[in-house]
Amino acid sequence: MSDTYQRIAGRLAGFMPPIPIGKYIETGTLQVAKTTLDGITFKPKDHDGLLQALRVARTDLGDKAFAAASLDRNHEHWALKLSLRRTEGTGFRETWRFPPLSDRPLTTAAGRLDRRAQQLAGNYAGQFGDLVELPDISSLHVGLAEHKCNIHIDKTGFVLEGVDKDVSLTPDFLEHLVNELVFKTDIKGIAPHWAKRAFDHVSLVYPSSESNFSRMGPRLRQVPLLRELGRLPGVGPILGRVPLPGVKIDFLNSRKYKLTAMASCGLTGGCSATLTFGGTHDLFGSK
Repeated sequence: MSDTYQRIAGRLAGFMPPIPIGKYIETGTLQVAKTTLDGITFKPKDHDGLLQALRVARTDLGDKAFAAASLDRNHEHWALKLSLRRTEGTGFRETWRFPPLSDRPLTTAAGRLDRRAQQLAGNYAGQFGDLVELPDISSLHVGLAEHKCNIHIDKTGFVLEGVDKDVSLTPDFLEHLVNELVFKTDIKGIAPHWAKRAFDHVSLVYPSSESNFSRMGPRLRQVPLLRELGRLPGVGPILGRVPLPGVKIDFLNSRKYKLTAMASCGLTGGCSATLTFGGTHDLFGSK
């Protein structure tokens, strides 16, 4: 079975109780995409059973795994419904939460200074590509209707449950909307067949948790062919400040090695183009 299917099935099997997705797939209807962002699509064998399994799924800490909304119900979370505008049937998004508070005592002022230095280092590091080790902030997204189910993994999770159990959308929603929904779904969907593969290797960069909310593209007034828009009467000064996205290209993105080029700008200025290579090896028997 393909890597896309295995990764999605593995994540579903990690909930409590586990969701064995193969059990709910009608024979002969499974379609597996090349990327986890496009995911798997199939006709549900047991729609009600899968619906219930998703609703009762819990994390290993006992929290509810998914936030759910349906576009045909008016009383549900409007922002969550907005994020599910292309979803057929009932939409489920994997929910993120603040990590549990530590039992350790509060740190000293020196410790706070250390964390401040780390934060500053992170801001500057945003100019040199992604950090080698980043937490997994991806999120499962399930669209379940009686005739069709699609399950995929959004690169950036943006549905957050607060300490009061209310669900909200984080600023990462902007990156998801522009990059994953508009660029990699809408525009990719109408692109010629020969060009679709390129969308899997190119990403648009807007401020997100992946870059410590420090990177985007140039503003319109910084682009030679577009800066004339800033001279339009009335709206020119506003248009000139509109930020364009940065661009990231994954030349190699396997489980062992990554080769990435990124062109982006800082929020307060200063643009850069970087080439980043990283990976793991077992040359000395360390693994």
